[in-house]
Amino acid sequence: TQQLSLADAVQLGLKNNPQLKSAQAKIAAAVAQSAADKDYLLPSAKLSAGYSRYDVVSPFALSFGGSSTPLFTLEPQVFNSYIGSASINESLFSGFKLKYLRQSADFLQQAAKADAGKDKNDLIFSIVEAYYNIYKIEASKKLIAQSLDQNAQHVKEVHDFLNQGLATSNDLWKVELQQSNIQLSEMDVET
Repeated sequence: TQQLSLADAVQLGLKNNPQLKSAQAKIAAAVAQSAADKDYLLPSAKLSAGYSRYDVVSPFALSFGGSSTPLFTLEPQVFNSYIGSASINESLFSGFKLKYLRQSADFLQQAAKADAGKDKNDLIFSIVEAYYNIYKIEASKKLIAQSLDQNAQHVKEVHDFLNQGLATSNDLWKVELQQSNIQLSEMDVET
């Protein structure tokens, strides 16, 4: 057996409780969500680029009317097209959506911390209660052992009185019943 003080039992319980670890994970998730929600307040940027290549296989000539001389002629060649764009977006007004989103994330974070504190206090209370119950059981064992010794002496006395004719067998049965009840109590405490 290991001897534990109440403070050691509380520390051990707080260290190894999965419910508290889950509460800490919820706090971390709320903090991360709050940080992600704050990113919505920042402007967003977008860059894109493109490239196209066009091959003209045959020469092209454009003439006007019935004229045999073309106005201009394109010789067979390759055309390269480069396209690039950049944009930055920032919301000017979104109906206070971002403000309330940030407040909501902060409230969720505070609620997660409050829940973790409540879980911690409940666990400490449970540990102290269990520790106190063990102490009560140990005290009850001592008290029952004393009662058994006293009752055994009383049974002996009533038995002697019965042999001398000073008590009835009914008196002996009452005392033996009382002893049986104390023994049952002892078994309950052991359980």
